[in-house]
Amino acid sequence: LVFIDGVQQSLASYSYTFPTLTFTGTVASGSVVDALFSAGNAAYSLQTFETVANLLADTTFDYDNIGVGASFVTRKEGFSYEVAASGATDQHVTTAGGVKLYVLPGGRGFNVLAFGVVADGATDDAAAINMASLACFNNGGGLVLFPASTMAVASRIIPRSGVYLLGTQGVTELIATASMTGVFNGNAATSNFGATGVIFNSNNNAGTGALHLNEAGYTNATFIECEFKNSTPAWCVLVGYVEGTPGSPGTATTALTTKSRNISFLRCKFGSHTSSTLEQCIIVNTDGFVVDDCDFDENDTNTNSILVYSFSSNGRIEGCRFRNIQDKCIGVQESSGIYIDKNELVGKVTMSGRFVNVFNSADVWVTGNMVIATKASNPMFVGAYAFSGTTFESGNYIGQYPGVYRLHVLNNDIDGCYSISQIPAQKAAEHTFVFEVINLCGNTIRNCGGIPFLLGTYTFAGGAQQESMNGIKVCNQIIEDFENAEGWLYAAGTATSSITDLQVSGNISPTASVVANAYAMRLSYVDQFSVTDNIGAGTGSRAAIRLENEGTGNVTGNNTKGFGLQFTADRPVHITDNLGATPIMERRLIWVQNTQGATISAGSAVVLKSNAAQNQVTMTTTAGDYRALGIMLADTANNAFGWVVTQGRVSNLRANGTTAIAVGDRLGCFNSNGISQKAAATHTAFAIAGEAYATADSSGVLDALIVSPRYVG
Repeated sequence: LVFIDGVQQSLASYSYTFPTLTFTGTVASGSVVDALFSAGNAAYSLQTFETVANLLADTTFDYDNIGVGASFVTRKEGFSYEVAASGATDQHVTTAGGVKLYVLPGGRGFNVLAFGVVADGATDDAAAINMASLACFNNGGGLVLFPASTMAVASRIIPRSGVYLLGTQGVTELIATASMTGVFNGNAATSNFGATGVIFNSNNNAGTGALHLNEAGYTNATFIECEFKNSTPAWCVLVGYVEGTPGSPGTATTALTTKSRNISFLRCKFGSHTSSTLEQCIIVNTDGFVVDDCDFDENDTNTNSILVYSFSSNGRIEGCRFRNIQDKCIGVQESSGIYIDKNELVGKVTMSGRFVNVFNSADVWVTGNMVIATKASNPMFVGAYAFSGTTFESGNYIGQYPGVYRLHVLNNDIDGCYSISQIPAQKAAEHTFVFEVINLCGNTIRNCGGIPFLLGTYTFAGGAQQESMNGIKVCNQIIEDFENAEGWLYAAGTATSSITDLQVSGNISPTASVVANAYAMRLSYVDQFSVTDNIGAGTGSRAAIRLENEGTGNVTGNNTKGFGLQFTADRPVHITDNLGATPIMERRLIWVQNTQGATISAGSAVVLKSNAAQNQVTMTTTAGDYRALGIMLADTANNAFGWVVTQGRVSNLRANGTTAIAVGDRLGCFNSNGISQKAAATHTAFAIAGEAYATADSSGVLDALIVSPRYVG
């Protein structure tokens, strides 16, 4: 059989003597000649068609005139096919004449056009694309090539192990024409797959996401220069297995043994959604993920651009750009080892939420990001949470991370936030939560509309506050301005939820708050704290540093410019080497053991015990005793240890006024245990009276300044 340009020729028009085919008439230049040669009962040929459409529409060939194993090619596209057996069920395409064909891979892989993809943006190409992917999978994996055009899909495209989709960035598009769970939607664990240069467009179909990998065990998936957009369910991209509703706290109660692993998004785009409750990218129960150099457009949504949750770990969100953020940007829930590094986050003028939310997680690093917001709408940079509500009271989530552990907010440039960090921003009632090892260091803050660093608790009705906050560092910040009376740092513990081990050092606030009466730093119910080498000032009647209900601490080496320090006099706070226009009074304390044989009351004068360790003290009945050391800061039981003020202001010095005491008089020991009196000649004085007392008894309690013991001549 001989064909010229697809038209069968009569036997009279040619003759054949192997290996030469001779035509009796003229054949036009450029004509396509096809010949079918027979040998015995088998037929072999190489048939050429102009296009794939011509091939699939062909009715000339059937199994009466074509043999199994024969080859077809398309001249325009250069695709190759092999004839399958008539009884085959694994064919890739079938001609209109009923000939079943296998598509043969080209030099780079399988091209979807060879499988009959029309790519007109209207014809449903889903089946042809999935067949190309299946053929590639059955051939051992590789590339599935897409044209630089739009392909409509009325059903999902299925990921397959070892198969990568390759399109042209910004041009190749898969657009959903019907509702489906996801345009690229897996239903089984898959490995070593992904896409490059493909737009996954949900096309605002109800309940349709762009990428849906909602099974346990996806591994080594890579998406490069792809775009995910126009989604309408609770998410656009979902990776990993979810129990319950994606993004809802408390829905996953245990870590799955089979995690998804090594999922990467590189130079991708997310956005153009109309749903206000959509999470752009959810990564759940995944170990090892990267979101690098990607673009996110929030488009007024009230949820996260990226939500990492439910036992995810070892992930990086790096070098991305987030735009038009309305409420939230990056959420980290029940996860660990997450790095949020060198991103650009830009909030809308009306943004009032938090750029980064950390819930019940550990080892989270927020570093080197640039943040731009409008302070008037009260946005926040980082909030740390412990979940609240009935899901927690039933036991969910509490087991792995009951709080936030090892959160590092470092070297960020933050402009226009109401607050930089609020820790904890929320916690549940009736549970004990831990916020431990929080480092807030090296950040630059400007145009802050509130309290840059807020450490404290919310009160929840119906439950006791049981919370531990410890190991907090606030170091080396530059705070250009802030607008709150409580200061640029407000550590707001409570009587039942104190903050311990707080280090505040090396911070610079070159200008005070624009509020008329404002602190620079305020610490309340904080124990074991250190405030060192900071520069800042209060305004109006408020001090640069206010300590209230404080525990043990140090205030050292600070330059407070104006009014320096307010503190509770009967607390064990060391105050040394500070500078300011109004100097901060020095205050030194030592830790001693009471060897009196009875309790030493607060405000009692003590002396070093003779012939004993240097940290043992007693009281004395020797007037003007030269061993005078200072006063006991708080009631201290026999053999217990307590603090003695050896230098600085106190408000509870016990005194006898038989010899009238005037302001400025020097005070030494009286002849009654723990009592002071006006020092006489030859006495050793250890205090200077800050108020008068002239009653002839030992009931006086005075403001005084404890000084180094000195002989009164």
